[in-house]
Amino acid sequence: MASKAGMPYEQLVVDRILNVLGMNSTRAALSDAPKSRLAIGHMNGHRFL
Repeated sequence: MASKAGMPYEQLVVDRILNVLGMNSTRAALSDAPKSRLAIGHMNGHRFL
């Protein structure tokens, strides 16, 4: 899809899906965003980040 659209895959998803849905803080690749913006993970009842 990305090669057909002539742009990187992540940019395609951002432009055509995330922005349309107003999901401005959602990305496929992690950025340098503060850890406070990340969801807290859980495994076997324990939290981790």
